[in-house]
Amino acid sequence: MPVHVTSEIGALRTVLVHSPGNELLAVTPSTRADFLYDDIVDADLAKREHRRFVQVLERFCEVLHVRDLLTDVLEDPEVRELIIRETLDVVPLEPLAADLRGLPPAAVVNLLIEGKEEEPGPLSRTL
Repeated sequence: MPVHVTSEIGALRTVLVHSPGNELLAVTPSTRADFLYDDIVDADLAKREHRRFVQVLERFCEVLHVRDLLTDVLEDPEVRELIIRETLDVVPLEPLAADLRGLPPAAVVNLLIEGKEEEPGPLSRTL
């Protein structure tokens, strides 16, 4: 679908949204500045407010969800491999590549958007 915007004030026909998810749990008092937040985020409140916002949008325009679109395109093996390669350009970890290649599309989307906790180091594994 080509993007074609000719007006900043005309009727909105289609909008692309990303619903807040567990990625908000990564925002802590010590990491909030890294994520460009002034304060930590109440994830449950953000999810509720976003759901209400989407319900309003759906009354007058088509609402497309990033997770749904990304899940759909990841069904194509060539696109999936391209996205995995591009991800590895940013985060070059072979275990991540193995994870991404072994997961179904919806799980890949979750991993790309929400991230994954790092495995504890050798010291914490022995404790």
